[in-house]
Amino acid sequence: MNPDRTDLPVETMPRLCMVGWYDPAQLFRTGIQVVVSTLFGRHSDARRLDTLSSKPPIIDYRHEKYLDDAGCFGFDYVADTGDGWNSTYAVAYAVSQQHCAPSNHPPLPRGTLLVMGGDLVYPYPTRQLYENRLVAPYSVAGQLHNDEPVEVLAIPGNHDWYDSLVNFRRLFCCQRMMGFRQTRQTRSYFAASLPANWWLFGVDVQLDGDLDESQFKFFSDVVSELGHDQRVILCMPEPVWHERWQRDESAFHCGTLLEHLEKDIGDKLKGASPATCTTISVIRRRTTSIASRVGRVELSCIPPTRSQAIRPASSITNEAFPIKKNREGCRS
Repeated sequence: MNPDRTDLPVETMPRLCMVGWYDPAQLFRTGIQVVVSTLFGRHSDARRLDTLSSKPPIIDYRHEKYLDDAGCFGFDYVADTGDGWNSTYAVAYAVSQQHCAPSNHPPLPRGTLLVMGGDLVYPYPTRQLYENRLVAPYSVAGQLHNDEPVEVLAIPGNHDWYDSLVNFRRLFCCQRMMGFRQTRQTRSYFAASLPANWWLFGVDVQLDGDLDESQFKFFSDVVSELGHDQRVILCMPEPVWHERWQRDESAFHCGTLLEHLEKDIGDKLKGASPATCTTISVIRRRTTSIASRVGRVELSCIPPTRSQAIRPASSITNEAFPIKKNREGCRS
């Protein structure tokens, strides 16, 4: 697929059906991928190689060009994509709209940044499956904003790790286009500096729900430079905290590196003023049939050229928003 094309017809795309999770042959192939990736992941962690071949993944979004006319920075968030064409394209179409209009809230402009939170292809990653299940639907929907600068950051989930991130890094870590969105990251994790003293940390927890030592050191160095007036959004590909709820509190536990990072962030920012804790608001959220999560986040701020004041953000809502459905059938 030519990423520079602007006339991609939906009729010619390979609109794959959803994965047959109860198909014995499919389960067997996926199981083989899980076993192989787990063994290699333990003994040859691909994240360690990134520290030798790329610069620290700190990305700056504080420039005025990323702010909208009201002086706000917004980003869209999706995760668990890449299953069937219909559901993936529906989400891609929603986040590609110029505006969304939640109930009881003024219309919100599309974010200049799209954050993808893991499991971007199912059931396992190959070049062709990434192309058909992720790139194709986002390329068709992305024609809606072809003339505007939109960027994308991504972290991998366990399904992205089943080939040791070979195809994930080819797609997101080479500064190429993905669905009419520019990629900027150089590793599978990143720290993005946002306006209004916010940071977005995207972590890669591989297959065991934890950071590697190089990644932990990178984020620890960033945290050490944070001021008390700053805030951090920690983006993880899986809800690892649910394991802590089931943990035997009477047993000794030294804590994972991810837990230590969370504690370091809390200790660094615990002296901040409570008045700055509400400057982020999740404006919209919808759950599709394949558990794809999509939301729009707006950071309210005034451009630095005018003032450093921070406006209070709106309240959190969970109102469903309309998604244009793809009425075409799918084919395997």
